[in-house]
Amino acid sequence: MTILTALSEANKLRPNDADDSIKINQLFRGLEGEVAEMIGVDPPEYTYDPADPEDMELLMPYPYDDIYIWYLCAQIDLANEETALYENDMTVFNSMWARGQAWYRRNNRAFSTRNWKVM
Repeated sequence: MTILTALSEANKLRPNDADDSIKINQLFRGLEGEVAEMIGVDPPEYTYDPADPEDMELLMPYPYDDIYIWYLCAQIDLANEETALYENDMTVFNSMWARGQAWYRRNNRAFSTRNWKVM
């Protein structure tokens, strides 16, 4: 998923007056940094310029990339003081985030000849 796709989908789900640059900064300071830390890379640098919106692919792959949309929806609801919607959005986000983390651990576990269970 790209930045502008996530932003567009979140804006459709939660119409709002907030500036897109603020939402993109929240996305990169919050979620994209956590994804980068999970996969062991440096967080990407991104500066939003509405005159020249360069789109960038986000780190979490399909089908786990919906986390970006729900994260943005939760941040919009938080800013609008919609606590019930914020809680629902965060519940959906946390479930999707856990699925994404589990997928990453399953597919990127270091090879070991030892038994991983602790006795």
